Amino acid sequence: MLFIALAHANQFIFSTDRGVTLTDQFTVFIRQVFIDGRAFPLFAILFGYGLHQVYKGQERKGSSWKDTKKIFRRRGALMLVIGFFHATLFFADIIGVYGFIALLFASLFLRLSNRKSIILIIFFLYWLACWLRTCPGALMH
Repeated sequence: MLFIALAHANQFIFSTDRGVTLTDQFTVFIRQVFIDGRAFPLFAILFGYGLHQVYKGQERKGSSWKDTKKIFRRRGALMLVIGFFHATLFFADIIGVYGFIALLFASLFLRLSNRKSIILIIFFLYWLACWLRTCPGALMH
């Protein structure tokens, strides 16, 4: 929870009435290294892990795949609603994105075999690398 608070703290400490100070630059550097570089990937991993745990829990209960997909859709829709209202407070909010991912992709990816998952990951990493090469300033030269 501390990292979530720190991730949004810069929205409240910077002022447009004055120039950027050395303290501001140091704060942004610390935030990028410890929050953006560590906390956000951790949140994504925990989100995926949570989806997998829900899937495995439903599997243990003997629930049908149709019922499990309903749970993902309901939770994804709820996360979209929460994300919408949360985004009115914090512009760069991720809850809505997680809800969107849960709605569209969770039911697709959770039932893939290991081999198909690896092929899909390689495809997306290749696509990402190609896309980053076309974005000016996306990579340090």
